[in-house]
Amino acid sequence: MPQYLQLHKYAILVASICSLLYVYLFYFFERSNFYVLLLTYTLLFIGLLKLVQFEKWNFKFLFGVGVLFRLVGLFALPNLSQDFYRFIWDGQLFLQGISPYLSSPNQLIEQGSISIPNQDLLFDKMGALSASHYSNYPPLHQLVFVLGAWIGGSSIWRTVIFFKIILLLADVGVWYFGKRLLERLHISAYAIYWYFLNPMILLEFSGNLHFEGLMLFFLLTGLYCLAINQWKWAAMAIGASISVKLLPLVLLPFFLPFLKMKKSIVFFLLVGIVNIVLFLPFYTPDFIAHYLKTIGLWFTKFEFNASLYYIARWIGYQITGYNTIHIIGKYTPWLVIALVMWFAWAKSNVHISKLLQNMLWFLSSYFFISTTVHPWYLSSLLILTIFTGYRFVLVWTFGVVWSYMAYSDPSFAEAPWALWIEYLPVFLFLIYELVVKNRLKI
Repeated sequence: MPQYLQLHKYAILVASICSLLYVYLFYFFERSNFYVLLLTYTLLFIGLLKLVQFEKWNFKFLFGVGVLFRLVGLFALPNLSQDFYRFIWDGQLFLQGISPYLSSPNQLIEQGSISIPNQDLLFDKMGALSASHYSNYPPLHQLVFVLGAWIGGSSIWRTVIFFKIILLLADVGVWYFGKRLLERLHISAYAIYWYFLNPMILLEFSGNLHFEGLMLFFLLTGLYCLAINQWKWAAMAIGASISVKLLPLVLLPFFLPFLKMKKSIVFFLLVGIVNIVLFLPFYTPDFIAHYLKTIGLWFTKFEFNASLYYIARWIGYQITGYNTIHIIGKYTPWLVIALVMWFAWAKSNVHISKLLQNMLWFLSSYFFISTTVHPWYLSSLLILTIFTGYRFVLVWTFGVVWSYMAYSDPSFAEAPWALWIEYLPVFLFLIYELVVKNRLKI
């Protein structure tokens, strides 16, 4: 043991310092102190780089450190996001036999027709924006809420611990299948630690309880099954990922040229069956209308941490004199469809590595034009980028911390200069990788 400590003393020191920083972020940090967050996050990112540098072939050590970082925050309530209050609200409603897809929290409170544990606290803490809309979380996502509410009962703390355990297990699953897929593609397996030890992943999943981690587990399981030609299991896993978060739905066209027509028919049928079975218990005519309306808000109303969209909005303002989001938002879905068709069909997706790369380019383009890019959205880009030679997403996961500057303002106003600090390095590094780096390779 003394010899082991001597050999790994610098990595152990870095891991210890990072653990203390995570203790601070999870338990003591107040989100209005942005520059403290910026400093802490920067130190944690440096820690990520040094840990991978020191121990890139010591998988057991890095895996243990990643689990340790997650366990550090196991008993902390999220302090950078209030979404978990809505998660618990939805779960408690289901336990009462009430569908959160059919009534918004505002409507239920006004009607006075419910009585759930911590009702007033959950309603007040979830925020006015969430309280005014129907739930948009797919059924497998809701199942976790229901289990958490059932296990936690009247204790928000117990429910949060359950959520964190689910996300920890999901991240371990991402590590396992990510490592195996890297090995199958003959890529250095330590690349999985760009995800597993990334401060953004720790902060947004273990800290803030965003369930993209569970979606990524099912998605990556499906992609690995595709790589080993178990495409029927892949269909069911990817169907489950859609039932956690809808994002993988837009990736389905990529599988048609990969599987060819005959297999694709069965593949899409299995994906559809999984989601029909999961969505069917909630079906009513109002459910479909409410769900589509809620999803549409992401294109026509919500704005946060955007890049190219903000430029388009500024141009629209110069022309019309008002915010043109409702105009731009109507065309965004069509642009997304065009991007899907381009990357799914104009590029060759006959090999799993090419499939993963084109998914990365599509989702990157999608988030560049989106009206809303929360930090945890980048997790899907991060897991895809480890299977390619590109690292601009890693730069983005560092710069995205600047989006939290808005939380230091009581009105959540964004500073344009902070957006430049976040996005300019991302685009410059992307250009470098696409132009300069590729030319050097040639």
